[in-house]
Amino acid sequence: MKECLKYIIFLFLLITVNVYSQSDDEYERFIKSEDFQDLEAEFKSHFSSSDYLAWINMSIKFTEMLNGVPYDPDLKFSDFITKNLGKVHFKSTEEAIQFKKELDHKREIIEPIQKKYLFTIVELKKKYGNEIIEKAVREKIYK
Repeated sequence: MKECLKYIIFLFLLITVNVYSQSDDEYERFIKSEDFQDLEAEFKSHFSSSDYLAWINMSIKFTEMLNGVPYDPDLKFSDFITKNLGKVHFKSTEEAIQFKKELDHKREIIEPIQKKYLFTIVELKKKYGNEIIEKAVREKIYK
């Protein structure tokens, strides 16, 4: 019985090590693939653009202006801003109108980029699997 248990544990460890090494091999193949290079280039070109950085800065500024209103994760950030715009105390009506115009302009530019990027991620997950894509995005793209 003891020998049988040792054999089962050995097989389990062998299978576990084999699964991890296969996963690592698949991950390394993906990192070297043209699909990954395209994803990385798409991320860098769109999300390092001045429009995207301006959008991030506006988002940070708006969140600070809300003074502690909790972010609702069920809403897209742009919808969260629209929903809470009335809670921000602007110095003047003109400042509020200008902020809203700038926000809408940035949103028109940024949302299609975000949708395209997320669509690409979803398609790659179908092709390579969730684990590999999530690991690549976490370790290589959002570094």
